[in-house]
Amino acid sequence: MNAPSPPGRHDADAFVTAVPGKAHCAYVGTICGTTIMHGEYKMPGGKLIVIDLDVHGDRLAGVQLSGDFFLEPDDALNTINRTLTGQPAAADQADIAAALHAALGPEVTMYGISPDAIAVAVQRALRGEPAA
Repeated sequence: MNAPSPPGRHDADAFVTAVPGKAHCAYVGTICGTTIMHGEYKMPGGKLIVIDLDVHGDRLAGVQLSGDFFLEPDDALNTINRTLTGQPAAADQADIAAALHAALGPEVTMYGISPDAIAVAVQRALRGEPAA
């Protein structure tokens, strides 16, 4: 069961809870009543990749990619988030990376990040593996 956030607090800083079916996650918190999972990965020779997501049914939901990387064009970030949203939670790292490769056209340039590295961060969020 989720622990309610104290009045006036809607961030996930200190609200780590044991949620049935999600207690194995590296990070489980609540933000305005939504359970989130958090994963990080520092790509070798690259930048920090951070993923926050939820799982609805058996699909990724509310996916938000962030970190200290750069993407061109700017809307590539939205493409990545939309591509990850709806992916099966049981998808393996190769499936997630393949979906990202397919969605990102040749006009997208990634600095310090790759579809494979994003897939690692997603898997870490889902599996509760250590951060970065």
